Amino acid sequence: MKYKDSFAGVDLGTPEEWEPFDQSLGIPTRDNCDLENPRQTFLWQYVGLPGVVGAPLIFPIEYWELVSFHQVLGGARLAAEPQIKYRPSTDSMLNKTTAAGEWVDAAEPDPAPTTLADVTAAQIPEDQRGELREQMLTKLGFPTGSDQVNMPVAELAERLKVNVDRLVMVLGEYGIENLTVDSVIDRVVAERLVAHMGLGAS
Repeated sequence: MKYKDSFAGVDLGTPEEWEPFDQSLGIPTRDNCDLENPRQTFLWQYVGLPGVVGAPLIFPIEYWELVSFHQVLGGARLAAEPQIKYRPSTDSMLNKTTAAGEWVDAAEPDPAPTTLADVTAAQIPEDQRGELREQMLTKLGFPTGSDQVNMPVAELAERLKVNVDRLVMVLGEYGIENLTVDSVIDRVVAERLVAHMGLGAS
């Protein structure tokens, strides 16, 4: 693939004029960074640097965005398809601050991802899952006896501290389709979300 110089002749201004990386997406990767945004063009390359043990980034993401911007200002550009790719750790999937991951050959197949349901099944005794299920539903705003509650998707996004558009996309991936940011959801939808965590009704 031949890369074009998206920044040629462009006054990039300051980093503050460009959209920061959406940290609700998790660890920066080539796939979730906007390569035509100088704050993110090289951001994904600073994850899991050689010699770093533990956290995937040794400084906050905001710092590495400034480094990426600085490199673009200095003339650095993407010129070829990478020969390696970053693979997050599956052992510490619940803690992105300790899941350092590794860089592997770009052609190496990825293993099946570890899901939250897998972790739940492996680490939470079955007799405690029902209690945790009810606690999760309550936190989502659907406590026992709340069958008639209808909650705007935007409110659920606020409770989960995620971008509402991202939540609509995730719900679609869970099979809860045809939602918009103006839709409302009920306890049945909340139960389906919790079931994806391995906490379905027994």
